[in-house]
Amino acid sequence: MNESGSRSSLNVQRGAGLFTVLIFLSLLGLAALTALKLVPVYLEYGVVKKELQTVVEELGNKKSSSREVWRNLSKRLNVNNISDISEQDLTVENVDGERRIAIEYEVVRPFLGNVDFLLTFKAEVE
Repeated sequence: MNESGSRSSLNVQRGAGLFTVLIFLSLLGLAALTALKLVPVYLEYGVVKKELQTVVEELGNKKSSSREVWRNLSKRLNVNNISDISEQDLTVENVDGERRIAIEYEVVRPFLGNVDFLLTFKAEVE
């Protein structure tokens, strides 16, 4: 205390306390963990869409069965180490003379304890 009996302004003005810093670091760590779990899944989805488009371009206008499309696509997915997709996730339809190939799949990624992320993806190419 100074002569007038009050604290100086230097003692009253303080930064964040240890508890505040720990909370901030915990939230930052949680955000980083979430990113580490989700970013690779979304990157894989980009690869799936690209490979699906490549398979459609490769097959051209040729009428292809669902099995043939799956064989071509599964080879490409195996090269990219993507194993979350099965043949049941693929649909091949002919609508008004145009072939439409769609893939819809779910990915479950564990997060913390018994909390998981469930992500649903759908890609469609004509």
